[in-house]
This record gives sequence, structure tokens and C-alpha cells, in this order.
Amino acid sequence: MAKHVTKLKNVAGKITIIKAPDADTLKGYMALKPGFSTKIQSGYLWVYRVGSDELEKANKGIELAKHATAIENINGRVVTVKAPSQEIIRSYLATKDGFTAFIKKGYLWVFRNNSKELAKMQEGQELVKHTTTIRNINGRATTIKSSDKETIECYLAAKSGFVIELVDGRIWVFLPDSKEHATVISGGSLAKHVTRLQNINGKVQVIKSPTAEILDLYAVLQ
Repeated sequence: MAKHVTKLKNVAGKITIIKAPDADTLKGYMALKPGFSTKIQSGYLWVYRVGSDELEKANKGIELAKHATAIENINGRVVTVKAPSQEIIRSYLATKDGFTAFIKKGYLWVFRNNSKELAKMQEGQELVKHTTTIRNINGRATTIKSSDKETIECYLAAKSGFVIELVDGRIWVFLPDSKEHATVISGGSLAKHVTRLQNINGKVQVIKSPTAEILDLYAVLQ
């Protein structure tokens, strides 16, 4: 293309060059999260659930009769976010890599992607057992629910570009598709690893990782 825009993005220590035909396309892409479709229109970031009727109408150029608006920090930039409802905005903001998040009856439910419990909730079933905690999500005290405590702890520690696991009560930080991650989740142990104290969502916890470099990146990246 004769004209295009470029942006550098740091993903777990790897600088990636991203190009797009125009700034709005690039901004919409940078704001993407699993399960959501994003686009820039008239300077606003519109967010839709993938597969929703609202997204289908938007793709056909049909305007929504009603929508919700919020001013949020997206990738370090203050942006006006619009969506069919406030629940979709909150769900979008709460979604992290490896996790699905959604608002139901005012509560934030979080699950590992493709978990059996998530499938049940999406089918309209209620979980017989679940755990609850109140934490700060995007500057707002939020009641979080999930099938178990471990899922919530890993969700709170999750950051883009990293894989989080809870092993023997400790948070482990891995790079995606690493041999060390495969070893630990299969029940093995690492001959060498690094341990540090880290503030995770207002709570100081012991975290572990195969190398100090990974923890350094985890500490500085959003």
C-alpha cells in the first residue's frame, strides 16, 4: 500500500511491528480481545460481542437505538468506549488473555477459556458450587465469582503475553508454549527457578518463574 500506519507493540519482551491501512483500523485491532469485535467510528471505540445481533446490525450500517458509554484507559490512552450495554463494556474491560469474563446479575464471572464450567454457564446452567471474592477491577470494587479460588487467583495475575498457573498455592509465570510450562502443568518440577514477592491486585504474593528475565518483563508490562 502506498499509505499505511505502523505501531510497535511489546508482547512479553518481543517487539512486534503492526501495520494497517489507517489509524482507525490499527486502533480497533490494538483494542481487540477474545470474544469481542472492536472498531473505531467517529473517534469512539465501539465494542460488540462476537456473534451478537448488535454486531450484525453494525456491520450492516444499522445504528443502535440505545447504547452505553464510558471513558476508559485502553492501552495507555483515554478513550470513549461505546457498546450495546454497560455490561458489555464491563465484560470487555475485564476480559484477559486465557480467560473469559462476563457480567451476570451484577457479578463478574471469570473462567479459563474452554473450561467445562464456562460451557455450562454459556448454556444457561447454574454452578452448584462456586467461590466469591471482592477485588478492584479497573478502579471499581467488584464481586468476582468463579468455579474455584484458583481460577480467580490466576485471573487476577494474568497479563497479556504470559501464561499463569497456580501450583501448590504459588503463582507461576510462564511464556506461552514454553517447555517449562509444559513440564510444570504435567506434574514435573524445574531444576532452577526464580521466586519473588509481587503486588498482584493490591495483595503481595509469592510468584515463581523459570527465569528472572521473565519476572522482570511481567513486572513492567501492563
